[in-house]
Amino acid sequence: MTITWQKLLLPPNEIDLNTLLRCGQAFRWRKINNVWSCALNNQILLLRETDQDDTHILEYTTLDELSSKHIETLEYELRGLGFGYRAKYISKTVRLMIENPEFWETLNNDNSWSEDGDEKCIEFLRQFPGVGPKVADCVALMGCKRHDLVPVDTHVWNILRSTYRKEFEKWVDSLSIKEEEGEDGAKKLTTKDKARTSEIPKSSLKRSLSNKAVDVKIYPFVKRFFREYWGVKAGWAQSVVFSEMVKLDNGINDVEEYEKLLDKVRSFKGDGFKRRKI
Repeated sequence: MTITWQKLLLPPNEIDLNTLLRCGQAFRWRKINNVWSCALNNQILLLRETDQDDTHILEYTTLDELSSKHIETLEYELRGLGFGYRAKYISKTVRLMIENPEFWETLNNDNSWSEDGDEKCIEFLRQFPGVGPKVADCVALMGCKRHDLVPVDTHVWNILRSTYRKEFEKWVDSLSIKEEEGEDGAKKLTTKDKARTSEIPKSSLKRSLSNKAVDVKIYPFVKRFFREYWGVKAGWAQSVVFSEMVKLDNGINDVEEYEKLLDKVRSFKGDGFKRRKI
């Protein structure tokens, strides 16, 4: 029998097989002669960890190093390194940082977002080239401590359509429709009232579920729904559901397994916090 080893290069502080495979979430693994083995799906998996390798892991270039280059040639160099369309965004971001040093200070200050609301954080991030709603929500969630923000991509949109359709429609029914303001000025809405108000007809919100992609006008409503449904850590609840769905919906697993996971996801209401009534 021939054993074919495949390399996965990781910094030593990111993985330790002895700790990982001895934990309560790993089963049937055995260690013999510094090699971990496990029988899975009629195959024998072998894992070993070694620091004897002549391959070096390079650190990502710092802003100082990027800014020391000619901005005009930076995009060209980045494309040559395989960054593709992102090269343009990176070079423009470097220029933006050079021209506005306070941007870099804000990004590196952990207290920058402690008092500001989600919208101010998103507004700041959207200033950077190539950063749209989803990327801004991702950065805000994972880098700016906005734990209630839910980035919505195709996978999350499909999860809503296939798993939370009824809950979303019920939530839409609970919204108020914004009335036209007269010249005299209508009654001012509080921040709480505005969060429960829709400028889009409820029927349009429901019909959007038939679309394969989320519309830019519908995007904020999907975020609001999941925030109210999952609570103050909705962003991390989304990441759990997202990772499970992507892992299973890979063209390998059978329909029965997929349906079992859907049932599990449907029952998911958060990670310890109370689900809000809608």
